[in-house]
Amino acid sequence: MKRSGVAKRLFMGFAMQAAAISVAALLGVLGSAKVITDVLIQKALTDEAALYAQRLAADPHAAAPDTVNLKGYFKSGPEDQIPPYLLPLGEGFHDLNQEAGGDIAYVEKRESGTLYLVFAEENVLSLALFFGLVPLVVVLLTVYLITWLTYRMSHRAVSPLVRLARRVENLDLNRLNSEDFDPEQFSKTDDEVYILVNALSHLDQRIQRFVERERNFTRDASHELRSPVTVIQMAADMLVQEGKLGDYETKTINRIRNVSRDMQALIEALLVLARESGEGLAVQEMSVNDVVDDEFQRYEFLVRGKKVRLKKSDLVDMRIVGPRSVLSVMVGNLIRNACNYTNEGDVAITVGKGYVSVDDTGVGMSEEAVANAFEPFYRGGRTGKGGHGVGLTIVKRLSDRFGWPVEIKSEINVGTCATIYFPQYEISGEPEPAKLANATAAAAGE
Repeated sequence: MKRSGVAKRLFMGFAMQAAAISVAALLGVLGSAKVITDVLIQKALTDEAALYAQRLAADPHAAAPDTVNLKGYFKSGPEDQIPPYLLPLGEGFHDLNQEAGGDIAYVEKRESGTLYLVFAEENVLSLALFFGLVPLVVVLLTVYLITWLTYRMSHRAVSPLVRLARRVENLDLNRLNSEDFDPEQFSKTDDEVYILVNALSHLDQRIQRFVERERNFTRDASHELRSPVTVIQMAADMLVQEGKLGDYETKTINRIRNVSRDMQALIEALLVLARESGEGLAVQEMSVNDVVDDEFQRYEFLVRGKKVRLKKSDLVDMRIVGPRSVLSVMVGNLIRNACNYTNEGDVAITVGKGYVSVDDTGVGMSEEAVANAFEPFYRGGRTGKGGHGVGLTIVKRLSDRFGWPVEIKSEINVGTCATIYFPQYEISGEPEPAKLANATAAAAGE
């Protein structure tokens, strides 16, 4: 929908108002001239004819009317001199041509003769237009002056609002300037504008404090949360490498290692979401296949000791532009989610043309569970009840943030397929037909 500014609409409103008044005034003058021609002049001619009839009845030799604007002729016999252009006229009113002066003629026949009255219409119309146009010009000039003054006053009233709207439109949250909404710059404006500026100034200060807190949090949390997890992972790895632990201790250490890896992935995802609009994330051209391969190797431990096969298929060699860490978190959470809810069968990761899919043969989800799959702590199974974790929620939020749509299809006791789509991508080269067939068969579990 096309929008227009307040100042432009204000100008158009006053311009249309002035134009409407001008047209109405002009039509009034022209209408008055028409009334004078069709009504007043004709009434004057009939009255003059009636008056002359009375005079003629009193004096058979009474002269016909003869004034500046009215000329009369009375033909009672062949000796009376009548202008030739009047002789063919019948009774009633007639508009004479320009050769005859462009006047109005009135013909009235009586028993004693025929009366011709010729009225000088041009003189009357000239006076009517003169006395009509002069007031019209004065009225229009007055209307234009008042309209202009009113427009200037209205423009001065809304100009601070327009200036404020432009500042809000050009506001850069990454480079906030407290002077943009300084109430002192709008101190001479109306109360409503000043109140609005004052509110925006307070909002601007709150946003600056929020941005500062966000930066401090991501900086401090990045160090304070990752460091303990890293220490736990390193200590667990060293204990495993010593090889002096029993089965129970080894199982416990492996559980600690797995949970610490999950915690590290969750911390990384939450830190990515905590950054405003992905600020601080390195945007680069990357190979989707390499990212998927890294996450595949990273989460292989999740299927150890389970009757689950974790497989990966590269149908194409695809590259995209974006933050590598974001794609890692999304793919890793989908793989981890599929492995956690698959007790036996396959978990297949496929890199296709414009997408990455993670298929599992796990418990599956009902329609209600699929609709709520991206809600925190919701993972429906046979009964559709919730499970644990926020992995899919994080994937959905990252998907909305960076424009990589995610789709989930699932069926109870059949499995779940989660797919990430990439609107913009590049294919380095199409694989050979045999390789494509093998990769497709592997992805289908053949």
